[in-house]
Amino acid sequence: MDNKITPLITGIDKYGKIIHKEFLLNKNILVNIDIYDDKVTIKVNNEECSGKINECYQLMKKYNINNITEYLGDRSILEEGLRQIKGHPISAIFIVHLDDYIIPFFENNCELNRISYEILRNYQESIKEQINGGREIV
Repeated sequence: MDNKITPLITGIDKYGKIIHKEFLLNKNILVNIDIYDDKVTIKVNNEECSGKINECYQLMKKYNINNITEYLGDRSILEEGLRQIKGHPISAIFIVHLDDYIIPFFENNCELNRISYEILRNYQESIKEQINGGREIV
């Protein structure tokens, strides 16, 4: 059975590589994936796996998670975000899919990154509260 996937957040580095993904499976299972070089950390509900992708195969299989580096959201927002990166001291962007906005992270600017992180963290907490409260996320 295929999962219904609702993309929430995608993090992309300045080279266009996906470094972070958060999405919902079937409206109530929060999946959080961090990708670093050839290693991943996958969190699903209270289960977690860290290591090479093949080391997390059982968790991926259990929840029918396929290609973890595939972009799941609106491609026009991705293209806009990648345009914003070019020529600017931006190290990464995080696309918030449900609200169609982009949170930038800057090279060598701790103060702006602190603000960006706080915005991102507040959004993540809001999603968790909605899931834990039994509210449907569109």
